[in-house]
Amino acid sequence: MKFGKSILGNYEEGTNREFLVSNGIGGFSSGCINGNFARRYHGLLISSLLPPLDRYLYFHKIEENIDGIDISTYKIFEDTEKINKGYIYQLSFEQNPFPKFKYSVNGNIFEKEIFMITGKNSVIVKYKLKVSSKSTVNAKFNLFFNYRDTHKMNTTEIEKYSVKKEPDFLSLKIEDNNVPIYIYSNKIDKFNTNMELRNNIVYDIEQDERGDKSFDSSVSIGEISCKMKENDEIYIVVSNEKINNINLDELYKKEIKRIEKLKKDTSKNNNILQDLSVAADSFIVYRKGTNGKTILAGYPWFGDWGRDTMIALPGLTLSTNRFEDAKSILKTFAKYCDKGMLPNKFPDWEGEELYYNTIDASLWIFYAVYKFLEYTKEYDFIKNEIYPALKNIIQFHIDGTRYNIKADEKDGLISGGDENTQLTWMDVAYKGWAVTPRYGKAVEINALWYNALKIMEDLSDKFNKNNDVYKLYSKKVEENYEKVFWNEKSNCLYDYIDNNNIKNEDIRPNQIFAVSLPYTVLSKEKEKQIVDLVLNKLYTPHGLKSLSSNNEKYIGIYKGSLFERDSSYHQGTVWSWPLGHFITAYNKVYNDKEKIKLLLDGIIEHFYQEGCVNNISEIFDGDSPNLARGCFAQAWSVAEIIRVMKEELNEE
Repeated sequence: MKFGKSILGNYEEGTNREFLVSNGIGGFSSGCINGNFARRYHGLLISSLLPPLDRYLYFHKIEENIDGIDISTYKIFEDTEKINKGYIYQLSFEQNPFPKFKYSVNGNIFEKEIFMITGKNSVIVKYKLKVSSKSTVNAKFNLFFNYRDTHKMNTTEIEKYSVKKEPDFLSLKIEDNNVPIYIYSNKIDKFNTNMELRNNIVYDIEQDERGDKSFDSSVSIGEISCKMKENDEIYIVVSNEKINNINLDELYKKEIKRIEKLKKDTSKNNNILQDLSVAADSFIVYRKGTNGKTILAGYPWFGDWGRDTMIALPGLTLSTNRFEDAKSILKTFAKYCDKGMLPNKFPDWEGEELYYNTIDASLWIFYAVYKFLEYTKEYDFIKNEIYPALKNIIQFHIDGTRYNIKADEKDGLISGGDENTQLTWMDVAYKGWAVTPRYGKAVEINALWYNALKIMEDLSDKFNKNNDVYKLYSKKVEENYEKVFWNEKSNCLYDYIDNNNIKNEDIRPNQIFAVSLPYTVLSKEKEKQIVDLVLNKLYTPHGLKSLSSNNEKYIGIYKGSLFERDSSYHQGTVWSWPLGHFITAYNKVYNDKEKIKLLLDGIIEHFYQEGCVNNISEIFDGDSPNLARGCFAQAWSVAEIIRVMKEELNEE
């Protein structure tokens, strides 16, 4: 998708669309398609110091000047807000495969591309003078740095920065930072040190969406100043490690070749699937602590979460034919199964404990295993590496584990938590307040529980293991699920039954999993009623509303302070990931692929034209026009669209 002046000529339109490049270990580069940097999380090099987390901003940006014309875009506060309007010179933006910016200045056509080196905290910015109006053009590249945790903003000091010129590179040292910074360029001999502090930097997205009016700062350490002829190329590389015998052109071609292979491994000729596979690649990362692969839940701020990983695994790894990555991820999480629970999330910082505060991650792994076997038939791997953890999960759910998670001996249904806990995917708690309390017996948890029991029946048969206990409890669930959860008045399922046996009638997307999972207990008639209700009450072109809009608790806009955002997170906000299971359920009931394509049109359009270009946002406003919110790139959002295109539309 290429954007032209109709979008880029408008500051707000260009700023509201973003790009992302990642390095396979949690580091990334991101900004706006008009060259602006409008979030605290934007920057050319955000390094992951303990892959895939512990992320710090190092290389903030480059401000370019062509023949005396400043083509950079930014906003600062000096008595009033002021915009540096470099975007007016921008001709286009596209991402194929790298973010590419094209400018026209006094008859000169100037191009910039950004890419990273896979497996290294390194970013490369490539410039090319495509058309020149005269024999030589004066070009200046002003290099801005800031050392800070990506979650924070600060006022830095010039005195903390020092640059040392080496024969082939620059070495940058920042006080209080032990991580080296190396700067390479094929024009490194043209670098001039000239320290300058830029204060009061305004980040529009932080102010508008997150209600944060804080300012940031950045330090220019100097500029590369040189003359360019037509077709001249300049590379600027910033890295946290030395790169010996650097061949910039070779690195560029190598990364293009890697991306082209990802595309072809996913699909031979479907361009949408190929583009989605590149987005998928950004979430599959190396975890140093486990020496294996994991899945980052979302950029720019999420780490690797158990629930998100198991839901995203089929689409990100199986539908893209990355089976070895799938095995590594399953092994990583199975290794940390404890008392029948998978970790809800790995720690963000070294030395922190793992979090075991989820009721569903441990059940979603059965779904991931089922899908893995559906694609690979590698039963020996599951038997030897994963099956013991699956047994452990079932046994602890029967006997009881953390947070009072336990199967009811009478009806076989799982319950867990209390009014102070948030164990399902609707898990927001604000200063001790559980915003969406769903303790007791939750509708999707018990759909997942039944699915897990049936999968264990099958695996135990396959592995010649005793499966009596799985049959016993699956039979109980079969007999009681509909009795307990069916709401005759609304012809749908109750969302949950609390510990006082009070049945919650909120219409939420959670009931769709009682139709979409491989093993379900409801009649075809009731499955159809659920699909019809979800389509009528919750479906939007970008996903499913987390709460029907006729509910008095519904909040249709997700923005503002942390309290305001947390209050609306699961109270009407649209989530894109359940759209995949809705499509699966819809296809199961109606078997109508043409309508499925129509139901997916909105999210595909978003993928190419809105939010983070060539990615899918975490959430959207419940109210039309359903503006993108939250993380600008979310793993399970991308994963589920890939999965349903492969599985429900049979796209190849």
